[in-house]
Amino acid sequence: MKYLHTYENHKLSKFIHKVKKAKEFATKAHKGIYRKGFDDNGEKIPYIIHPDSVAKIVHEVENSEHIAHLIAAAYLHDTVEETNVTLKDIQKEFGDIVMQLVNELTSDKEKLKISGKEEYLIDKMIGMSNWALVIKLADRLHNVSDFKSIMAGNNEKRKKWAKEYAQQTKNIIEELEWYRDLSDTQQELIKRIKDKLKIVTEE
Repeated sequence: MKYLHTYENHKLSKFIHKVKKAKEFATKAHKGIYRKGFDDNGEKIPYIIHPDSVAKIVHEVENSEHIAHLIAAAYLHDTVEETNVTLKDIQKEFGDIVMQLVNELTSDKEKLKISGKEEYLIDKMIGMSNWALVIKLADRLHNVSDFKSIMAGNNEKRKKWAKEYAQQTKNIIEELEWYRDLSDTQQELIKRIKDKLKIVTEE
């Protein structure tokens, strides 16, 4: 019993260390970068709020023995795409599992230009590993989480973006549901996303 208690404490310590390290790494990498749009007070939104929210969603819905790797990848999912961080940097600091997940979650800008964003994302997400798809769906969920405030506001440009993003998301989800088997966790995330989309699609 004492050994089990020590083992669980060790696991918890490793979990905290990896997650804390990923959060600090992402915060430093995204320093000075802001999300599109503004908060309810008209202030710029620090970009780190997004990966932090995605990580919290993943922690809430996923129950894997590798949860620390998934949360770390959630924190880091935009670093290669949006900052000067490389996959080699991720591998050096967080190992192969996290690096591979971040690689899956990073868009190929040349392929994206050729295919168009929606078609590219559909193909990419259909072929993702289960873990990467959980993180990507958590990413989408956070991106649609402020639709209510956008649609209640007076910014027509933001409303137009929300409607376009909602339609794109709806199309992606329909393809995912048709072409691949989805885990219970992925289905739960999709259900939450659909609930957020109603705010826009039922307008």
